[in-house]
Amino acid sequence: MVVTVTPSASTAGNCPVIHLAGTIQEVIDELQNQNVSAKNVIFFLTSGANARASFCRFK
Repeated sequence: MVVTVTPSASTAGNCPVIHLAGTIQEVIDELQNQNVSAKNVIFFLTSGANARASFCRFK
């Protein structure tokens, strides 16, 4: 499975949120590639070998 990156537009001064979906390893690798720290991860869910995550990209 290929990781899917879906950016959301920033609204009302909130930071833009990026949603990831793929295998657990792909999602973790993409979080590392994006230099995301744990405090910026909003959501992380695993189901079997798949994972979804959302993180906030501060400007």
